[in-house]
Amino acid sequence: MTSNQEAFDIVRIDSDDIPLLNQFYQAHFQDKPKLNNLDLWRWEFLDNPLCQAGAQFFVIRSAGAINGVIGGIRTQIQVGQQTYPSCHPVDFFVAPDYKGFPALRLFRKILEDVPVFYASYVSADAAKLFEKAGFLNLDNDLRMYHYMLKPKSVGLSLFGYVRTLGVFGARQLLRIGFWLYATLRGLDRYRYRVVDQLSEELVPPFDAARFPNRIGLIKDFSYLAWRYGKSPALKCKYFAQRKNGVPNCLVVVHEKAADGCAVIMDIVRGSDDLMDVSSTLLKVIAHYSARDYHMIAAVGLNKQLDQLLKKLAFGSQPSNYRFMFYAKDKELKSQLNDPDRWDFNLGDTDVY
Repeated sequence: MTSNQEAFDIVRIDSDDIPLLNQFYQAHFQDKPKLNNLDLWRWEFLDNPLCQAGAQFFVIRSAGAINGVIGGIRTQIQVGQQTYPSCHPVDFFVAPDYKGFPALRLFRKILEDVPVFYASYVSADAAKLFEKAGFLNLDNDLRMYHYMLKPKSVGLSLFGYVRTLGVFGARQLLRIGFWLYATLRGLDRYRYRVVDQLSEELVPPFDAARFPNRIGLIKDFSYLAWRYGKSPALKCKYFAQRKNGVPNCLVVVHEKAADGCAVIMDIVRGSDDLMDVSSTLLKVIAHYSARDYHMIAAVGLNKQLDQLLKKLAFGSQPSNYRFMFYAKDKELKSQLNDPDRWDFNLGDTDVY
């Protein structure tokens, strides 16, 4: 304990702490609107259906004030045929006088009682602490994707503009070819709905046996309704596919209309047939091509979908965000350290 530190406790937050939490954020993080949005905080940590026993949120409490916080987004993760409680640590902040040992104790607190952790959008400073705690990273395998719906012309030379038109035209021909193939292949099997409200009948039933090697979050209706339907920060549209009368694929898109960008947050599959996904993504492309949008974007770690998106003419580049994971059990941790098995989407992060 430094000379400026009062004696402190690390405790799970309760209702009496919320005014103190607001004071802490106001005093140290006025430049972070997300932290000062109480509705967003309640949704993230109190409304999560997996937090019925209390918020996964811990604080450094000292001298009648809060001087450090860390939260966790509670989820469930499939690792092959097993399901485990899991958690995404978020919002790790401490007052300057409480860095060092108090911050380390706070971080260790969030790691108790949950078998699997994963983290993304980790700052360089936080990454060092995560690594010391035993987190491994798959940073090099996380990818960013983009699909240009309209050719960019501003600031290009004549040669650059002609080249851009050529690339754009080639992508459109490729998309049309996939659309024809997917349409003819599934003409009598596929039905689609595009809606603004999520309902249970749109969500593919989860069956681990269909994806025996998958590592990824379990996304049933309860989770998806909380993550997207009840989010105070996202405006989503749902592209739902039924195959032979059964919900089979769901693509969740966050519409950033002011930026002309449609962001793919999630792809939920009911089968391992990638043509099912491609035909649904073609519906997404057609929908936003007909509207005032210029780009579709996505972030993910899924080697199968990576190949599919490239075939659909999505551009791809390494993500500049980190992706880290941790498990206390050595065998489980070893299983997680396989990028070919992960199914990770932008919506699995704390991006709102």
